[in-house]
Amino acid sequence: MRVEAIQLTPLQEGLIFLITGTILLIAALFACIQSSVEFSSGATVTAEIEQIRRETTGDGEDHHVVYVRYTYEGVTYDHIPLYSYSASMREGDSIELLINPANPRRVDTTWGMPFLFALFMIICSFFIVRGLLFIVHARPQRK
Repeated sequence: MRVEAIQLTPLQEGLIFLITGTILLIAALFACIQSSVEFSSGATVTAEIEQIRRETTGDGEDHHVVYVRYTYEGVTYDHIPLYSYSASMREGDSIELLINPANPRRVDTTWGMPFLFALFMIICSFFIVRGLLFIVHARPQRK
């Protein structure tokens, strides 16, 4: 049995890139808005890095999980995982965190979400621009 490759026209390719980029952009905006709502109070705490654990996933990739300790409104929270990691982090260091007032065990770095949002914006922009270029070049040329 022979499988034949699907041949797409430049217009179809452009539409695929444009739609994919737009969907990714909407998803990124939704995630950013949701995170902003969770951390909208602007409550920040200074946390101490308790432990940095290097873990290997099933496919052999390494990632780091940082565990922090902080006090918020008189309650101390120990061994809270922080999924943002920087190579400059060391155990015992202090780090500024944003707190979700509705769930104080949910924290994020002050730099994590803006970085991810900027990265998603770049990726989405590439897809959208690439799609528009395909569509523009797919139009029939007038003589």
